[in-house]
Amino acid sequence: MIKTNYYVDLQRHITISCSTDFAGCENMAQKAYNQKSPKYAIMKKSVILCLCMTVVFLFTACDKEQDGIYNPSRKIQKIHTVLNAPLNAEEPQDLVVVWNWDGDVLSSIDFYENEVLTSTNQFTYEGNRLTTVRNASSYANFSYDEEKIDEIKVYLTEYDEPFLKYSFEHRGGKVSEIEVEYHYIAGLDKKALVDPLTYILPQSCEPAAKMIAERAKEVKGYEKSTMKLTWIGGNVTSVKTVSESDMSNSSNSYVTRCTFDNKENPMKSCIALFAFGNTNSFMDFCNKNNILTTVTSTGSLSKITTTYVYEYDGDYPTKVTSIDRIDDVEKEGATTYFEYK
Repeated sequence: MIKTNYYVDLQRHITISCSTDFAGCENMAQKAYNQKSPKYAIMKKSVILCLCMTVVFLFTACDKEQDGIYNPSRKIQKIHTVLNAPLNAEEPQDLVVVWNWDGDVLSSIDFYENEVLTSTNQFTYEGNRLTTVRNASSYANFSYDEEKIDEIKVYLTEYDEPFLKYSFEHRGGKVSEIEVEYHYIAGLDKKALVDPLTYILPQSCEPAAKMIAERAKEVKGYEKSTMKLTWIGGNVTSVKTVSESDMSNSSNSYVTRCTFDNKENPMKSCIALFAFGNTNSFMDFCNKNNILTTVTSTGSLSKITTTYVYEYDGDYPTKVTSIDRIDDVEKEGATTYFEYK
């Protein structure tokens, strides 16, 4: 009696019956495979090639995050603040910002003062990528070099030339340098110079904003700053800034060092924060996590330290209290509350 072996070749997708041993069945399977239509072999190779190309494309697409696209897992809806001196921390919360969403797209931001709507920033997109932010008196245009932000120009509606321009350089897929050109315009309303998003800045920035506004009334000129960013992981841990002005014929420099928590920054990738004059907005745009401390050293001048204390809902902050110290003397602080959709 002849013993029949059923040989199943999974690699070649062949099943044969043979009356020989395993090695003989293997040889018969090879012959059977070779006799099949050559179109089958070509088709199989093509399928494998397409699958490999698809996997490579998917990994490449995921790795290249596009600037100008902002779609966080939790979306900010309202922001309240309490501006207080250190001994007066129980002031009522003021509604300062409402973020309006059209599905997953941030369509506009409303700004309030004393609970009264004062201005609205409207966002324009190409696809889901931000191209313009506009309000009643000014607008900002965003341009990109492939995946990354290249330039932001901010205009007043009555002027053809930008009064503020950001230029970006990148290294290793991250922002490595930002050049900021600021043009003072005589007679300019100081409201146009004060960033409506200053609620995210330490209170120590307010004197600088007031100084800029006053200088703008008196003279026309420019100031240029270059910021060099140092990264550790997903956060900017050090920024060296060098500034020069044609009004003083001098330059100055300072270094800011930062530490971070391990929670999610809800403003990460929101490039709209750059609009309208807030040159520190890159800290919110760039960083994966939330800032715990910033220490700014200005050579022989004062050392400014800001400390942030958070409360969280899961991985996202719901409350942040900031305290500013100048040469270890505590100054004004602020508390910000976040509401999410």
